[in-house]
Amino acid sequence: RHVILPQALLVMLPTFGNNAIELLKATSVVSLISLADLTFQAQVVRSQTGSTLMPFVSVLVIYFVLALVISWG
Repeated sequence: RHVILPQALLVMLPTFGNNAIELLKATSVVSLISLADLTFQAQVVRSQTGSTLMPFVSVLVIYFVLALVISWG
């Protein structure tokens, strides 16, 4: 256990991070503020203002911050 466990832990950490981000996408938080809903609102803003970059960058930043917080946790 003193030899295998530290090696196994290093191999498992990235997988745990990916699983945590997958859980972020499937939680009830995302059902309230889902990617589809945020994307739809970004498309509404795009159609009203003609700006494509800012609405979609805002959606990207929101999900990046959520995933970053979960990965740090």
